Amino acid sequence: MPPTATKSAAAAGSPVIALPAATDHANEQRIRPVFLSAGATRTRQGCVWPTWGDQALYYLSHNQIVACRRPDAAMIVAEHALVGHTDRVLCIADVPGTLVTGAADMTLRVWDPIARRAVAVLTGHEAPVHAVTILNDRIVSSDSRGVVRVWQRRAGGQEWSCVQTWTLRRYAITAAFTTIASGNSHETVLALGASDSLVHLYLLQDGQFVKAVSLPGHENWISTLAFTTVTPDRARPDLGFQVGDVLLASGAQDKYIRLWRLTTHADALHNSKSSPSAKPNEDMDDGGALSTKAHVVALPNGHSMGVFLDSVLMGHEDWVNAVTWSPAGPLRLASASSDQSVMVWAPPAASDIVGVTWSSHARMGELGGHGLAFHSAAWRPDGLGVAAMGHTGGVHLWVDNVHRWKPATGVSGHISAVQDLTWDPTGSYLLTTSTDQTTRLFAPWSKSGVWHELGRPQIHGYDLNCLAFVDPYTLVSGADEKIVRIFGMPSAMLATLEACGAMTADTLAPTRTLAVTAQQPALGLSNKAVATTTTTADATDATAAPTDFTAPPLEERLLQDTLWPETEKLYGHAFEITAVAATPTLIATACRATARETAVVRLYEVGTWQERAPLVHHTLTVTRMAFSPVSGKWFVTVGRDRGLALWRVGDKDVTLQVTRDKAHARIVWDVCWAPDESFFVTGSRDKTAKVWTVSTDGQVQLAATFQADHAVTSVALTVVQDRHVLALGLESGEIAVLTGGVTPTQWSPLTRLSTMDAHTAAVNGLAWRTAPGPMVQLASCSDDHAVRLFEVNAEV
Repeated sequence: MPPTATKSAAAAGSPVIALPAATDHANEQRIRPVFLSAGATRTRQGCVWPTWGDQALYYLSHNQIVACRRPDAAMIVAEHALVGHTDRVLCIADVPGTLVTGAADMTLRVWDPIARRAVAVLTGHEAPVHAVTILNDRIVSSDSRGVVRVWQRRAGGQEWSCVQTWTLRRYAITAAFTTIASGNSHETVLALGASDSLVHLYLLQDGQFVKAVSLPGHENWISTLAFTTVTPDRARPDLGFQVGDVLLASGAQDKYIRLWRLTTHADALHNSKSSPSAKPNEDMDDGGALSTKAHVVALPNGHSMGVFLDSVLMGHEDWVNAVTWSPAGPLRLASASSDQSVMVWAPPAASDIVGVTWSSHARMGELGGHGLAFHSAAWRPDGLGVAAMGHTGGVHLWVDNVHRWKPATGVSGHISAVQDLTWDPTGSYLLTTSTDQTTRLFAPWSKSGVWHELGRPQIHGYDLNCLAFVDPYTLVSGADEKIVRIFGMPSAMLATLEACGAMTADTLAPTRTLAVTAQQPALGLSNKAVATTTTTADATDATAAPTDFTAPPLEERLLQDTLWPETEKLYGHAFEITAVAATPTLIATACRATARETAVVRLYEVGTWQERAPLVHHTLTVTRMAFSPVSGKWFVTVGRDRGLALWRVGDKDVTLQVTRDKAHARIVWDVCWAPDESFFVTGSRDKTAKVWTVSTDGQVQLAATFQADHAVTSVALTVVQDRHVLALGLESGEIAVLTGGVTPTQWSPLTRLSTMDAHTAAVNGLAWRTAPGPMVQLASCSDDHAVRLFEVNAEV
């Protein structure tokens, strides 16, 4: 269908082209998602692994919920995301067929995960929702002001209404639901863990929750709660666990886990010491052992329920952030802590000596002091694996292999806005950089064909803003500091890329010296090289790299063993670096600026690292720069001053060729060249992207304008079978793709990805990876913390 076009008042004769409309789901004949990377949010109720449906693992990442599938028993990969929240998602819970989430946008959303959409949005909270739990047709949520709300669903529909509200003296951090058999009925029990160090139990009576008892014992905030019901295959009469009993695990910032037993069995109540009103810290009997006194609670049906303190689990050395019961197999409890460990607990075997209580059967986690915490955890539905969300955004996975726990391949991603991305010059792998102060390397793992993070070249002390390649071995990086840093690929990384098939020997440069790997000093920001080795196009020193290539690197190795050594620092800027661009012979850099004197572009010669004369034209920050991709003789800059400048690159100097001081009506965010250098495209906050032709003598003319409904924050061009293909990233998170005609004034819409398939915040970067035939790949990064990869069919 031909695009709509009108005459532009600003530039007579150049068409104004409307972008295609977004659709809820991508047309997979035209564009297909290939890869998603998004780091896990640092929140305690941050994941669930349902035993129903397709048994996908769901974890929270910024303002979206990421679903992971299992290609095999020892691997999970991120597949798609549920989007709708407008701020950070803080908690998640599930029942068969339904997910519910609470967020900092002060709403709850009820999801149909199979349809991948929210079926209800619950409003009423006036503060971020930190705790949520669901059971049948009831949801309980609590916010940071201490307000607890109970929501009930109308029978047979998706209409939810708030039926009860109360305010706690201190706010609830965690919540959990269960039912307990009593006589011929089941009573509903709600547990709230609060910042008053108490576990509060409520009973449902005449449709309203009534407080039954507050359980003392913890000496700091309650972080996490989890219920499980004792089934016939898990009953342990020798330990007092009878069929129908309910176990409640509570974890707190006092480093301890307390196990409570809820029972309605008459014999247990008869044999216990009753204590309807225990003292706040009455945990021990007079002999120093754990007290067997029960909190006896009257149930609505006239029966009684006893609440016993069964055990106190000691082993963690810092806050306990999550506890979760195994859904299948033997009775086991997993806990995640700020002490960098995940522990699996189990009761003693029947043959063990009398007096032995619950003990830790396994301890997993990050070693070497590089990790900080595990924030949430979930069991695999078959009870043979545990996933935990790490402090650096990684989703860790461990698998129980005949009672020997082994690490497996999890998911990793950025935990803050992803500012820039680029393919290496050979198109072998993708690099991204973020305000989480890391640069990450992604490539397909040959044995599975699935994309993974294979390296973390830079872990910095400043937010990272931009990056560029000089050659496949040399990376340029800019951050919120005044220094531009140069990194060289180590031979260990080269061996990894060769082993997984991402880079082959014929892409290697002639003989050159590479560091084996790099280390970062405890008090420094510079990655220091560790030894050196020589590589040629025919061989790589096998001793210079790891020999275990059976699986992608785990988070622990990414944190420690995949750094690239820093080879050079470039000085000269007065403020934080905002943009870098490079060719094999020249590096261009720019920084934040409010005046012409600091809005200069600095040029450095590769190898000698000598600075050339700075380029002076812009009056505000230069936001993006690009060298013409084939000859490198043209260089274009754009900035916050709304203008663009085209420069001619000579052997010894760079001269100003053409300027357009008001190229756009607002800030110009991005610029990119056509592969044949015949034109370039700019994107702006004024909701337009513009096509500018460049003649052989350097004359610039406006050829076409794309009119969008949001700011255009990123642009990227490629050629597919002699046709230009243009991608535009929008501030809304949407991505539009268009194909060019015979001239730069002719464009046709190919597709537009909505926020359901693209991003939920501004698209900060787009980059094409070309391949023979009509299929090409488009990488994107965003303020929503995600990196995505799409396969585009430009012929359809």
